[in-house]
Amino acid sequence: MRDHIRYILIAAVSLTCLAFLGIAQTVVQTENPQPTINFSNTILPLLAENCADANCHSGSQAWMDLNLADEKRYENLVNRPSKEVNELKLIVPFKPDSSYLLHKIKGIQAKGARMPYKKESLTKQEIALIQKWIKQGALKN
Repeated sequence: MRDHIRYILIAAVSLTCLAFLGIAQTVVQTENPQPTINFSNTILPLLAENCADANCHSGSQAWMDLNLADEKRYENLVNRPSKEVNELKLIVPFKPDSSYLLHKIKGIQAKGARMPYKKESLTKQEIALIQKWIKQGALKN
């Protein structure tokens, strides 16, 4: 009988310790949240500077019908099929590896040229910002 009680006590103490560790981990994660990447202040300026210039992705003759200079630039990107590879979407929220725009700027696209076309590649930091924004849900903020 004593052995039975001892096993119950050991199990209770073990469960209490595991529960405490779970709570402690949750507290640490919520105390150090990842800053949310802002579309308007971070992503949009990158796209405007590198993509939305004359003869590329702006105006009525925007390349691949992707206008990144008008007021619908977010809608033109997120959950919109690529004109180049129809089965892929340009930006898939939470899924950077499935986002064709990221393939294009990394130079790992299935078709066509790396973007921005005939310009310097985006820096690793700029690509990481876009990737993080997508991973965070590609919010319109």
